[in-house]
Order: sequence, then C-alpha cells, then structure tokens
Amino acid sequence: MSHYADTGFLVSLHTTDANTAAARKRMKRHGGPMPWTSLHEVEFRNAIRLQAFRGQLAREEVGEILHKQAMGLENGVYFPAAPAMGVLSSEF
Repeated sequence: MSHYADTGFLVSLHTTDANTAAARKRMKRHGGPMPWTSLHEVEFRNAIRLQAFRGQLAREEVGEILHKQAMGLENGVYFPAAPAMGVLSSEF
C-alpha cells in the first residue's frame, strides 16, 4: 500500500501548528520515504507563503522551510512521484 500525505500534513511537519506533534509522530511511525508530487510542490509553497503573508512565519523562515523540504527530496525523506490520474479525475 502506498502512502500519500496531503499538503496540510506536510505543512504541519515543516512548521509549528496544532497538528505538528501528531504529524511528526505519524511520520516517524511510517518510517519510509513519502511521495512528493508536482501538486505538493505548488500547494506546499503556496501554503508556506500564505503563512508568511498572514504574519505566521517570518520571511527568513520561509526560505529555511523551503530549503529543508528540498533537502528532504535529496535525502530520501520524500521521493518524486506523479499522482495517479485515476485519483485526480475522481476528485473533480
């Protein structure tokens, strides 16, 4: 079975919010790399920048978070993946 993390889960992993502790616990329990799609790329960046716009993150934090996520791809925390078209078409 393949695991797929939604963007809210990923944002909670990389920031501090009400779901951060649970997200980190689940990620440790999962143990393996998680897929990272082009949708994650767009949604994650937008979510982090929205938090900065709302004053929830400092500008410097945005760069650090985006860098940390990119390092996750390089270090095998995430792996590049394409979303299944059947999944996408069932959402619309």
